[in-house]
Amino acid sequence: MRKPPKPTRPARKRPLPAQSEGKGERSPRPDASQSERKARTGASQSERKARPDAPGRAASVAPKDAKQATPSEIKTIPAAISTARAGKPASDPTAQRVVRSSERFAEKARLHRRLLLRKYLIGAVILAAAVTGAWLVFFSSVFSLRSGEVSVMGAGEFVDKSEVVAVLDSEVGTPLARLDLDEISQRVAQVRGVSSGIVRRDWPHGVRVNVAQRTPVAAVKSDDTYVLLDADGVRVGEVAEAPDDLALAKVPLKKERESSLAAVLTVLDAIPPELREEITEIGADTRDTVYFALEDDVRVEWGSADDSALKVSVLSVLRQEDAKVYDVSAPTLPVTRNK
Repeated sequence: MRKPPKPTRPARKRPLPAQSEGKGERSPRPDASQSERKARTGASQSERKARPDAPGRAASVAPKDAKQATPSEIKTIPAAISTARAGKPASDPTAQRVVRSSERFAEKARLHRRLLLRKYLIGAVILAAAVTGAWLVFFSSVFSLRSGEVSVMGAGEFVDKSEVVAVLDSEVGTPLARLDLDEISQRVAQVRGVSSGIVRRDWPHGVRVNVAQRTPVAAVKSDDTYVLLDADGVRVGEVAEAPDDLALAKVPLKKERESSLAAVLTVLDAIPPELREEITEIGADTRDTVYFALEDDVRVEWGSADDSALKVSVLSVLRQEDAKVYDVSAPTLPVTRNK
């Protein structure tokens, strides 16, 4: 007869791994590495082989030679591995820094392009404004000289304003910026009675002319008129009668007498106005024999035009004595005569 089978003992639950002596430390986590799990499984199998009489019973005490995993040997799984196990791609900090740097460089490039475009636009606007302004000022009729916009200042008795304005008739319609003021001034100076002229622009459409009038110092009879001459011998004007405030020059207007006339005019320009007003007539046979007559039939022998300032001083002293003739042709040796 067969022996009845021995009753089997129910399998005991596997005791929990002993906690480490460290305070607050727990047993290895269920997600320990596969190598650690294999080590524990091998230790259990070796324990069962060592005790064949108790199959399936877990040992209460682990064999001494079995190597148990300590908390210090349990290593934390890197974030990259845990992320990969979770099905998520691992993030690379270096790649993220490269992406951020690329974005910053792209933003700087866009900003630089915007600034460069703004600079080009501003330059184009300035250039267009400059070209437009230059065209308006130099080539258009916006700022051109208009008829009736010429003003003459300084003209007196011997200057005809209409003659000065006529000089600028040919410039009507020309932009003011293109007027040659020096050339116009030279033409104005050629007008009779004008000593010099200064021409200025009077924006936006006019011109202002300042003239200096020539001052006549003598009148010379020529046919039926009297020609008025200034100190340079330039004709200032013509009158029908001799002016009372001008000396009458007894020198004919002939080419061979030009030196004598020039000496007379030089003397008249050198003597003071109060003495000039007393002269009734003046003449000269040569350039060194100038003479003039004063009121009360007094004659003054002046000689040449040299040392005129000294001769004026000497004559003022000599006239303190009554005489009919005062000879100052040699101012250092003056002579007075009664006839």
